[in-house]
Amino acid sequence: MELLLEKLGIELHILIAQIINFLVLLFILRRFLYRPLIKFLDKRKGIIEKGLNDAQKAKEELSKIQTVKEEKIIEGEKEADKIIEKSKKTAEQKSGLILKEAQEKSEGIIKEAKQMAEEEKKEAKQKLKEEIRDLVFLASSKILEKNIDPKENEKIINRQLDLLNEKS
Repeated sequence: MELLLEKLGIELHILIAQIINFLVLLFILRRFLYRPLIKFLDKRKGIIEKGLNDAQKAKEELSKIQTVKEEKIIEGEKEADKIIEKSKKTAEQKSGLILKEAQEKSEGIIKEAKQMAEEEKKEAKQKLKEEIRDLVFLASSKILEKNIDPKENEKIINRQLDLLNEKS
């Protein structure tokens, strides 16, 4: 083997020194470069995985929030419909009450107008009676002025009064 190494131009002590140098370099690189680099890469990998997990969680949370949002919107619309329906019913009830009150008031006004017309009619009859009596009295007094018999005058007056009473 020495002969083989000599023919190849390899010296054994240099080869051993190079192997030792390589092992020392390998140890130093592994100790000071490879391990920190692996730790850094593992840490970076953990950060990336955490970021991806957080992103996935955020996506799921956003999906849940969107679902809740849609449910709340639907619930709000239903509530608004209930409020509108309740308002319509209340408005219908109030309009019914208002119409009823208006009808009662109009009936009251009509009744009052009829009473007033009746009273005015009675007053007009009363005034008419008074005017007729006055006319009868004037006619009677004119007759009396002509000196008709007092008994005859009284008969005429009584007849006129009886006619007046019959008409009223």
